[in-house]
Amino acid sequence: MSRTPPPAPELPEHPKSDLIIEERTDRFLTPVFGGGVTPQHHDPITPIRVPAIRGQLRFWWRAVNPGGHTSVEALRKAEAKIFGDTEMRSRLVVQTVSQPSKPRCIPTFETYGWTDKAKPKIRHLVGEHMAYGAFPLRDEEGKSHGSLLDYGDSVFSLRFIFDSSARDHMEAALWGWETFGGLGARTRRGFGAIERTDAVGTKLSVPTSPEAGRERWTGAGDVPWPHLVRAELGSKSFREGREAQSALLGELRAMRQGPGVGRRPLKKVPGKKGKRPGRSYWPEPDALRRLFKSWANKHRQECTTADAFPRAALGLPIVFHFSTKGDPEDCHLVASVNRQKAERWASPLILRPYRDSNKAVRALAAELAPRPRRALVYSQGRPRAEHDVRVPLEPGEVSSMPKPERAPFLDPIDAFFQRLP
Repeated sequence: MSRTPPPAPELPEHPKSDLIIEERTDRFLTPVFGGGVTPQHHDPITPIRVPAIRGQLRFWWRAVNPGGHTSVEALRKAEAKIFGDTEMRSRLVVQTVSQPSKPRCIPTFETYGWTDKAKPKIRHLVGEHMAYGAFPLRDEEGKSHGSLLDYGDSVFSLRFIFDSSARDHMEAALWGWETFGGLGARTRRGFGAIERTDAVGTKLSVPTSPEAGRERWTGAGDVPWPHLVRAELGSKSFREGREAQSALLGELRAMRQGPGVGRRPLKKVPGKKGKRPGRSYWPEPDALRRLFKSWANKHRQECTTADAFPRAALGLPIVFHFSTKGDPEDCHLVASVNRQKAERWASPLILRPYRDSNKAVRALAAELAPRPRRALVYSQGRPRAEHDVRVPLEPGEVSSMPKPERAPFLDPIDAFFQRLP
């Protein structure tokens, strides 16, 4: 049974005069995805930007919730005391002491030809798992693909100046960011993960593990904003951060669409070259066929009768493309909040490498709550139906699936923790 930690002390209305000056040196464990003003492009002058760091600290302070706040109003009031708002000056000063050296660009995709329909043929230049995570760098027109940025062992230094009354709050925010966050885009998929290199001599406490920090600071229960509810380390050790990130992305890819896991094994199609992907084991395709009353002849036999969209638990939107004639038209699934369309619901599942107290790199997975509960099916720019995401499913609803493949469809996030490398 988990222990509920005592909340951090309430911040006084008027700060004390004594200040804490904390300097930290960090480096990147994984390639950075963008990081500049434009998400897919880096800033060659100031890659480590103070506004980005302040944004990360704000987010992770809320997610860790060291004050144990239970209402948005109380959270907003306490946040303003630390980070400031339109009426209150911030008690935190963030300064960039040094920038990392110039990164090496890692080409991720390339166009190698064109189809008869004037569409580009694109292949990845990195491992297939990394390419899966970095898919937004792919230019569908085939003209200008983005690149990842490799900073190698280059380090950067930051200075944090804050009132001593905010010590516990800043300890929690910095721990959350350095453990689960990063810099640049797609940090929830492990890009731009950071690690601290100078823990000796710090003025603030440094938990020895993700679980130790979670037990110390989190525990306010169910709250309406994104908050940390689970964090686990895999058992395997990796040589470097990128290798751990690739393993994590590979497990996610397999669970969502991998042959023999997320879909039936590859099969040879008569008259066609190579093998074609097998049919998806997930219930969404059959649920959409029933909704649109449209079935390809070879898909009339259903995999499952569950009208559910469990993959929405991994984040929204989801784009559905049926390639077989007779199946539904392209459509997408978005989150429904108070019966209103939400363009995006960031994935509650966070994946990234982590260097443990023994200096070994391990795979880390964390979950933020809440998950999306309702979703809207959109096609041709208009809503067609609203559904419960319905996670977890009942075991009987996936009884037609092979036994090794049932777990992901009951609860995808729980299933990923079971597959954590």
